[in-house]
Amino acid sequence: MTWILHGLMAQALVYRWYSLVQAWYTDERVDWAGFGRDAAHVAELVAAVPSPDVFGHNDFNCYNIILAADDAVPIDFEYPHANPRGVDIANHFADTGRRCAVAYLGEDCEAAARDKLHLEELLHGLVANLHWANSSFLQVTTDAGTFHYKDNMFDRWSLLGALKTCAVETVEKRTKQRLSIGDVGN
Repeated sequence: MTWILHGLMAQALVYRWYSLVQAWYTDERVDWAGFGRDAAHVAELVAAVPSPDVFGHNDFNCYNIILAADDAVPIDFEYPHANPRGVDIANHFADTGRRCAVAYLGEDCEAAARDKLHLEELLHGLVANLHWANSSFLQVTTDAGTFHYKDNMFDRWSLLGALKTCAVETVEKRTKQRLSIGDVGN
């Protein structure tokens, strides 16, 4: 399996870790063939919606921002990488994605631009859930019980399943709209 988009650390790690965790984690509740199909399907969906590459923090959440006077300073650059712009938003801002999109694009941005960024966030949210499910698969063998990696692993995988249907329908609808107006490149 090959990821279409370049520079996306999370997608590359999904397959790298996927090959490792199958041997390490043998819980009978894990359908590895299904997980592989999910990863391949997510790769196809992500490839269908172009997203410009930007510098990505990859762990951008409220704990990694210092507020000083009128300034917000991101900290903890443990996982920075060039990514499609939807990655950081999808990874930690899934619940506030619309507000984040307006802040990212500007108050005067058009609804179509917000919708496109929201679609990128949705698709890269699938990647984020694959990424963190795999990460939890790897961590579950060393878990001292403080984070509950096994619970996180199954939560992320369940969320992937729930989001995937919405993502498929949204991508198919957007693709049909683009083809009907001849706007295939955006």
